[in-house]
Amino acid sequence: MPRHWLTIIVSIALFATAIVLLNSPPQVLQQTEPPGNGRELLLSGYLTGVRTTQYGEAGAVEYRFSADRMSHFQADREGPSARDYTDIEAPSFTFYQAESAPWRMTARQGRSSDDGELVILQDDVRVWQNNTASEPTVITTSELLIRPESQVAETDQFVMITRPQMVASGVGMRADLEQETFAIRSEGKTVYEPNR
Repeated sequence: MPRHWLTIIVSIALFATAIVLLNSPPQVLQQTEPPGNGRELLLSGYLTGVRTTQYGEAGAVEYRFSADRMSHFQADREGPSARDYTDIEAPSFTFYQAESAPWRMTARQGRSSDDGELVILQDDVRVWQNNTASEPTVITTSELLIRPESQVAETDQFVMITRPQMVASGVGMRADLEQETFAIRSEGKTVYEPNR
């Protein structure tokens, strides 16, 4: 698990536990079963104005992450489980490479699961890289699955890639940001526009 995600999740859990203990009547503290059918996910805490930086083993910045708000939901009162997740408002990533300009990603919302190893960006997803002395490379889609540690992004939705003098579109894509490789999975179409 990435170190900063663990710190965020632990901070949310501790904050939520303190709030529950301070605001709960004694009989709530004695409950052994969750209310209802036991399947509801419980808001265990939230953070606002999140800003974090992930460093590699050599000390270089690998990526930066920010969000307006992160709300962590826990399936089991007793502790973490595989069903836990974190909703993210206005997520933003910046991925750094040694030899090229950084890649940036934004969306209106997102969700993190698998202990932060998987992040899904949703609604108005935009990925771009500002190229030197030319137009940026821009990728747009409605949903994008990211594995931040490997800088790999995938989607099965319609995607459009705009690069200097070229526009490509299709359904589904796998992008390796570190290697700067993009593969459209189906219905791919590329238009070369030399006068753009």
